[in-house]
Amino acid sequence: MLLPINQLNQLVKVVHTAPELAEIFVTLGFETENISGDIIDLEVTPNRGDCFSILGLAREYGVKTNQQIHLPKLAKLPQPQQPKTIDITFETSEICPRFSAIILENVKIKPSNQEIKNKLNDFDIEPINNIVDITNLVMLELGMPLHGYDLDKITQRKMRFRWSKKGESITTIDQKTYSLPVKTIICQDGEKIIDLSGIQGAENTQISKNTKNILIQSAIFPAKQIRKTAKLLSKTTQAGLRYEKGVDYLATNIALERALFLIQKETGAKLKEFIDIENFQPTKRIIDFSSAKIKKLIGTDINQKIASKILDKLGIKKTSIGFETPSWRKDLELEPDLIEEVIRIYGYDKLNKSMIETQIATKNLDIQKQWNIIENIKNTLALNGFNEVQNYSFISEKEFQAQRIKPKEIISPDNPISHDNQYLRPNLLTGILKTFSLNRWCWSEGMNIFEIGTVFNPKESIHIAIASYSSKIIQRAIGAPPILIQPEHQLAKYFKIKKPIYFYEIPLEKLHITTENTPIKTNLRPIKNPSFNPPLTRDIAIIIDKNIDANTIQKEIFSTDDKIILVELFDEFINNRFGKDKKSLAFHLVFDDENKTIEKKSADKIFSKIISKLEKKYKAKLR
Repeated sequence: MLLPINQLNQLVKVVHTAPELAEIFVTLGFETENISGDIIDLEVTPNRGDCFSILGLAREYGVKTNQQIHLPKLAKLPQPQQPKTIDITFETSEICPRFSAIILENVKIKPSNQEIKNKLNDFDIEPINNIVDITNLVMLELGMPLHGYDLDKITQRKMRFRWSKKGESITTIDQKTYSLPVKTIICQDGEKIIDLSGIQGAENTQISKNTKNILIQSAIFPAKQIRKTAKLLSKTTQAGLRYEKGVDYLATNIALERALFLIQKETGAKLKEFIDIENFQPTKRIIDFSSAKIKKLIGTDINQKIASKILDKLGIKKTSIGFETPSWRKDLELEPDLIEEVIRIYGYDKLNKSMIETQIATKNLDIQKQWNIIENIKNTLALNGFNEVQNYSFISEKEFQAQRIKPKEIISPDNPISHDNQYLRPNLLTGILKTFSLNRWCWSEGMNIFEIGTVFNPKESIHIAIASYSSKIIQRAIGAPPILIQPEHQLAKYFKIKKPIYFYEIPLEKLHITTENTPIKTNLRPIKNPSFNPPLTRDIAIIIDKNIDANTIQKEIFSTDDKIILVELFDEFINNRFGKDKKSLAFHLVFDDENKTIEKKSADKIFSKIISKLEKKYKAKLR
């Protein structure tokens, strides 16, 4: 959000230089991205929709510097009347909770004066004409998007706000045509769509140099729906950004009063009608608050009187039943939100540096221990030849259906960011199979992966998942049999998996690890410094008693000589031709000498020792 200091100064007296002002906003929670002359570029978090305006930032600065803010000059609106000039209807009340508008006659369309042009230039907005420029300026000043229609282009003087239907489209004022997703909020006159509501107006009713009569709209549209439409159309506008974050329900008329003042000053236009239709009024939000909670949470005692004074400056008024939040602060919902506001204004630099609560310290120790355990597991699995993957914590509707999970066992956020991220994952299987699907080039070479992440079913917990095309590799790493995911599995079919995959998943809390330094079972020796000499490879296949575990043979081979750097099982099967109760094991062997190039006769000598050792100790026979 760009903040021109000269425009801020018109609402609250600025007593600091640009760098000092930027520093103050940092202490208030707004990072500074850039300072260019007397314009500061602030990073406003998405939950602070009220601060996407000069007024919102003026409120913040005024509270911090103990000053009153002053609204810009406003015209006085008469009492609203039942619409006479135009017929306004709504398909449902949720489409447009509030619709306010002014109708003006005998408007003179011309270039804006230099003051308005300069103000828009500060925000890198190109001036168009006096009416459009005024609607843009009011939005920047007060955070309330306005839209101007040429009243004479509205067929039959009808405005119906409704949901779009399949196959409909609109050409917006930037001359771009969009096919509308079903259930997009639009406005239609007697014969055509005239507004992509909350985002941008249509080209067919835009104000031009020949416009004489206008309707200025100041309306409330649901943030969730505007966000969804903007994303589906990949269309970002200044109005849409503000609607997405939520605009002030009580600001519609103030914005019109400001627009009317500027239009009448610029053009001398006559106000014909003021319309204000409230389809749905938001309930007042009352929050319990006690300053005693502050000390419990942060270790600093701020008395109730000081805390109440800070909240009052922020527009949070004390009532007989709690504290009522202002209409522009949609981010305040719970007592911790009010505590955060008090601390933010009080000053983080004034807080005690002592330990807050012993249970918090203990919790942090538990978190540290858990982190150490997870890192140890990662290192152990990496030593066993596994690669870590990280997937999103969300799954799509189709991925959910493919798992055949009961709806009550899965969590859907109130505001999913897209259809592909509609549910919180109940396990790690979806992400693991997706990884195999996206890495088909590894199918012929083998692929061993693991993931450690949070799942929600519905309780939140950390799970470990491990997967491979080889059952033996998983058993060697964790000492437990995996399950087999066949290509016919519903989820495997969805991801077009063509080969069987072995998979194992377990909650972290069910792993029998006594300390964070206890490793998972592994058969690999400690890591050595890498050798820069070429290694030699051999394969060995033996027939042994079927009750002898492959891990035992692998350890035995490793212990034969330090120059053996890899023993990898690649085949194991039972066949009657080997004899009763016999099986075949086959291993890849790699020999290396970190000090010099290993010679063939040296490798042959080690290979002979391995054979001799296995024959004597396990009665093994070479195949």
